[in-house]
Parts: sequence; C-alpha cells; structure tokens
Amino acid sequence: MFSYSFGVSFNLNDNSKKAYIGLGSSEPQYPMLSYLSQYNSISAANEVIEELSAVISGEKEFWGWGTDFCSIVSYKKTSLIEHHINPQNGEWSLEPDFQINIPTSWLLQMFKDWRIFLENNPIELYS
Repeated sequence: MFSYSFGVSFNLNDNSKKAYIGLGSSEPQYPMLSYLSQYNSISAANEVIEELSAVISGEKEFWGWGTDFCSIVSYKKTSLIEHHINPQNGEWSLEPDFQINIPTSWLLQMFKDWRIFLENNPIELYS
C-alpha cells in the first residue's frame, strides 16, 4: 500500500543539495508523494531517526510538504494527515483532506533504510 524513495535534490538557483525521503501510496484515492524531510547534512538528517520514537508515541508531529507544494502533510503516531490550501482565500483547510494509518513496523523499516541510504550516499559528496 505504501512506498518510499530516497534521493538528493539539487537547487540550481543557490547550488544547495538536500537529502530527502519521499512517501507515496499505491491507493488511487491517495496518489500523493510527500517529502518527509529535506536536510543539507547527514547530522541534520539523522535527527529524523532520533525523533521517530517521539512521532510514533504521539509526543511530536512531523511535518512535510506535499509534492504540489499546495498541501502540508503531518505525521503523528501512525497517521498521515494532509491539509490543502484553499485556492479562493489562500488559507490552510482546518479539516484534513484525508487521513491514513501507517503501520509502525513499516515506518521503522523506512527509517532503517534511510540511515543506510545516508551512510552510502553522503550528502557532502554532492557539494
């Protein structure tokens, strides 16, 4: 039902490089791919892993942009919630557009793979 990908993005305007995690869903009603994080150093990116237990326990929320950059996605416990900008007034919707649950074991595997990706693809190599 879910898929994830890792990579390094390049900004040609300021030559910055950032590692990212993308999260997608194979469900047709949720065809989104959101960026969970974008960090410009391995130490900053590893903070994501350290914060994971707080996210899963519900002590903390984790925010990211949807790929259309007109939506914001939050992750709390094992729920993914997306809010969109209202095109008429430019304000964020108060009610979520959708909410789906993500198994904790799946999240843990994703972050384990994220750590391996960072170790094998140091962001500094792209500087």
